[in-house]
Amino acid sequence: MTIESKNFRKILKDFFEGTSYKLFLTMLIIASIFTIGIELSTDKVEGFAHVAYIFNRLVVVVFAVEMIARLTAHGVSFFKDPWHIFDFIVILVSVFTFGGYFQLLRAFRLFWLLRLVSFFPQFQHV
Repeated sequence: MTIESKNFRKILKDFFEGTSYKLFLTMLIIASIFTIGIELSTDKVEGFAHVAYIFNRLVVVVFAVEMIARLTAHGVSFFKDPWHIFDFIVILVSVFTFGGYFQLLRAFRLFWLLRLVSFFPQFQHV
């Protein structure tokens, strides 16, 4: 492995461990849960259901790109972390099913938010 690729991998790892990225991902996960609910609801709001549909497809693409970047950053050691395996399975299912009720599996990424308690001590009392 060259020095440049080691530096690139370190930059990616640092990015994924950053507070700004975790905040962005938290907001994206929460927004996607709401739009999944809107998209799957029986009494959809006219016009907004289409926006929710497109947003959900975009979220799947973002999560897939994130997973590829994380795999690049960590290499095979990526699979040593149970949270990474969990995310990998959820995203893989989301990509291959790309809609319908299987997209509800993305809601399980909410469990990822529980992990954030260790990163944001002010949430530990919640």
